[in-house]
Amino acid sequence: MVVTVSAATTGGAAVAITGKLTAPTPQPQTNAKFEAELSDPTGASKLRGEAEFESETKQGVTVRVLTVDVKQGTPGTTLDVKIGANSVGSIVIGANGKGSLVVSSFPATFPTSLEGVAITVGVAKGTFEKAH
Repeated sequence: MVVTVSAATTGGAAVAITGKLTAPTPQPQTNAKFEAELSDPTGASKLRGEAEFESETKQGVTVRVLTVDVKQGTPGTTLDVKIGANSVGSIVIGANGKGSLVVSSFPATFPTSLEGVAITVGVAKGTFEKAH
């Protein structure tokens, strides 16, 4: 689109300004959601839970949130939470046997897709799958 602007000066001479106005290139928006069911693969512990990872990129800015909820844990126990080999935090099990963790700060190199990636919470394990 070409825009022309004309204005009169005090001396009566017209000044024309011509330029090209371009719309910004639209940035793609991507959303991804992954879920994992957690349990002890040996069956020795009743610890169970679920994890959810959401990644949204909008106008070049990526926001990631990991939520982990567990139940049937031993009260007072601290459980390390790992995605792959990377520690992302810990959960302290409450008196009711439940605990949770929400993480929203990740290094820039952290992936936006966790499909097929393992998550470990104490002795409970799971694998992220794309949410339906």
